[in-house]
Amino acid sequence: MLVRFFNDLRAGGVPVTLPEFLSLLEALEAGVASLSAEEFYYLARMAMVKDERHFDRFDRVFAEHFEGAEKLFEKLVAELPPRQREVLELMAGGRLNKQIAWQLKISEKTVKMHRALLLERLGVATSAEAIRIAVEAGL
Repeated sequence: MLVRFFNDLRAGGVPVTLPEFLSLLEALEAGVASLSAEEFYYLARMAMVKDERHFDRFDRVFAEHFEGAEKLFEKLVAELPPRQREVLELMAGGRLNKQIAWQLKISEKTVKMHRALLLERLGVATSAEAIRIAVEAGL
């Protein structure tokens, strides 16, 4: 999803580079933003737009790219199997694998398996992206 956003920005005339995109991904992975849509917007704009002349272009591409994203996120989360949804909810609540395992009375290895499967189902590469989807879906 974010790779397409990167490509959309470039096509929309925003001169973003790969290092800027990687900075955004690192910030998301580090939990710099609480993963609300507004905080993601400001983080993405700060990381990817280096000249204020391009703010309007960024805003236009952002709005077009993420239009209807909340409904899409709700649908993606609703289609998760119940156990994967539980794991995602606990991830979004800031729980670690060990804590999730204890709370669900399953092994940590099983949590890691559910986490990998839900990342695949959601079409994302990182836990941060999955948590962002969960937050946007209202979990």
